[in-house]
Amino acid sequence: HSLISRGLYALQIKPWIKAYDMEQFCFFKLEDWKKEDGVKRCVQRAFDHLGLPQFEVEDESAKNTRSYEFKEEDVGKMLQRFYEPHNGRLCKILDGEEWKDPWPYNSE
Repeated sequence: HSLISRGLYALQIKPWIKAYDMEQFCFFKLEDWKKEDGVKRCVQRAFDHLGLPQFEVEDESAKNTRSYEFKEEDVGKMLQRFYEPHNGRLCKILDGEEWKDPWPYNSE
């Protein structure tokens, strides 16, 4: 997989939501996991969705992390322009309040 295609979430989930009821899915934004107590809240949300009892998360440290810094400001703007329509399609598919504008871009 290329780094660019990994971010095309709507294309990746579309076959799954055609095969299964939308209620069977529980989607998360990475940003939610990074918030204070985010890991605990997201794990609890997943367990609630699955009908499982509460689970105490002991290790909330980040795993498999990456950092992308753009040396050229234009590259970041180009990626934002590229992903904006794809993210818009994802928001329509997920159709929840938290997905109305999950990754707002500055239109400069």
